Amino acid sequence: LRHLGMTCHLLRGPEGIIVQGLLFLLAVGSLIVKKVTGPLERTWYSFSLDSSKQLAGAGWIHVLNLVFAHHLNEAFEGSTDACDWYAVNIIVDCTLGVFVEYLLLGALAVMLEACLGQNNGFESGEYRDPVTQEVDWSRYAKQLVVWLFIVSCMKVSMGIFMLLGHKWLLAGATFLYSWYQGKEFLGIDAKLL
Repeated sequence: LRHLGMTCHLLRGPEGIIVQGLLFLLAVGSLIVKKVTGPLERTWYSFSLDSSKQLAGAGWIHVLNLVFAHHLNEAFEGSTDACDWYAVNIIVDCTLGVFVEYLLLGALAVMLEACLGQNNGFESGEYRDPVTQEVDWSRYAKQLVVWLFIVSCMKVSMGIFMLLGHKWLLAGATFLYSWYQGKEFLGIDAKLL
């Protein structure tokens, strides 16, 4: 698009909102498929609480990706557009970022158990009070806060990584987009998705 004097914009028009909605439905659908095909010992209630933490983290990282794409585009204006940076954000988060989240979750679990002992309310997926067996919403809130903290730390570390490696990351994004330039999907230029 750049060679035609056009640039890509994040979330432009109703098409962008429709695509975002479809992606959300795809994410929720994949979680439901995982529940239906996975082990049966997890109740739908526990599954819903686990999934809500994942969806909250995904929503938060989506907002952070839009913010980071906008600011990285401003920092390196002229050589790219916000869509290139959004693609770089997604690719980096879904590869190296997931590994960083895994390491952070493991490290925090060990630290919390060392500091607070076992059954401290931060054990992922454990929502019931050990005595009453009732759902303890403070346990859910603790786990949600820890997960959002992990997602935020991952995003900041990936932001630093993207700043340091911006030249080759953008070259990779430009190469990926070159396969789709000039092609349409459902009447929408592929790069605008």
